[in-house]
Amino acid sequence: MGQAERERTIKALCKLAGTSNLEEALRILNTHTTLSLSFPRHLSVTCDLSLLESFSNLEYLYISNSKISDLTPLASLYNLKTLSSSENQLSNLTPLQSLSNLKKLSLINNQISNLSSLQSLSQLKELYLHNNQISNLTPLQVISNLKKLSLANNQISGFLSLDYLSKLEELNLYSNQISDLTQLKSLSNLKRFFLTYCQVSDLSSLQSLVNLTYLQLNNNQISDLNPLQSLISLTCLILNNNQISDLSPLQSLSQLKELYLSDNQISDLSPLQSLSQLEYLHLSDNQISDLSPLQSLSQLKELYLSDNQISDLNPLQSLFKLEKLYLYNNKISDLTPLKFLQALEELYIDENPISDLSPLANLPKLEECFIFNTELPRKYWTRLDEWKPEWLLSEKDAEIRRLLIQQIGYERICSELGATELDTWREYVLLKIDSEIDIEPILLLKMIDPSTNDIYTLRVPPDSKSARDAIRWINHGIDAEEFAIET
Repeated sequence: MGQAERERTIKALCKLAGTSNLEEALRILNTHTTLSLSFPRHLSVTCDLSLLESFSNLEYLYISNSKISDLTPLASLYNLKTLSSSENQLSNLTPLQSLSNLKKLSLINNQISNLSSLQSLSQLKELYLHNNQISNLTPLQVISNLKKLSLANNQISGFLSLDYLSKLEELNLYSNQISDLTQLKSLSNLKRFFLTYCQVSDLSSLQSLVNLTYLQLNNNQISDLNPLQSLISLTCLILNNNQISDLSPLQSLSQLKELYLSDNQISDLSPLQSLSQLEYLHLSDNQISDLSPLQSLSQLKELYLSDNQISDLNPLQSLFKLEKLYLYNNKISDLTPLKFLQALEELYIDENPISDLSPLANLPKLEECFIFNTELPRKYWTRLDEWKPEWLLSEKDAEIRRLLIQQIGYERICSELGATELDTWREYVLLKIDSEIDIEPILLLKMIDPSTNDIYTLRVPPDSKSARDAIRWINHGIDAEEFAIET
């Protein structure tokens, strides 16, 4: 360990102890049971652990993100109960085998492949090892008191040797290449299970895990949900991005509060109508057209239905507790059923053939309405054919001005506002409007985007004499010939 690293660690210890004297700092900290020498990720800090060797009273030690590669100085800290040494450069865990009182160990984001040194840690209850290079789990079999185990994003494949860990309550196997779940059927105390991005297709080994309350299975190759019908304690089930079409096995899961089924092949929602406790339901990117099975789900707070084939929203009008509703990219033209959703706070209805927003006008809690690729303020929640050209003059948001022009039509705007052309230059037109809104005439610079034919306008100073003058003002004094304007 270099002198610079030692001095940096001394400085950190002195700061923790509230003194500038190292000897005094060590004396003070030696009485502590908790010590944190973790550093923010953006700091490139290497910690000198040799300064901690005498801290025999330590029970909780946090030394993450410190460029540590050798834990040897910690081998004598026999009273440690919690050690967090995540985001370091560890590969050798031998110094840990003497820490027999450890109950919680976090070694996330290191370079660990060999777990054999952990076999002596019989008191461990929580072990976090995600983002390492682990492939062999055999050494973990003897740590029989484990309750929480995370092995996410390692190199585990094939057969899982975890059957001896019968006390496990939480298991995270996210992003591994697991094909055989057979050994998991004995983990009867499991309550939370993360099995995302694991290439799983067969769930039959899970049907005995009846104490599961949380199950994450998204981004796999699952089509058959029958093994899940016995998991009646589930309150959260995540199945996004699979190959599911039949939901009938889920109808027995009456305790479900959260269900995530986006990116599947679902068309029939009828099995969900018995899930009366549901509060969060995600069904985006499926083949759904009929929402009638959802009308009995009176506890729903969030409903995601984007990218489907929905045209009729009538079944939603009884969902009085609904707070968030996502309906992007469907076939919806009538929003009338939504006027009953008095608890609604967020609505996303872009990419639908909607011409009347007035049903939303009296929803007292609705603050965000996303339509036409923009967040539309409440003043515009009317029939689109009732939008007025004069709104263009007071609107400051460029996207909403573009939308007003698109919906009202340029010809109608010019006609009703009495706009006259003062000057043209390339694709730009300088327009003058004599309006009662202002004493001075209103000047607008119009531009047609040649790639999309969209029309944009921007209000410019009333003393602009030409289109190029207006462009020069927009570009902070730079002439149009010298500056390529981007709208």
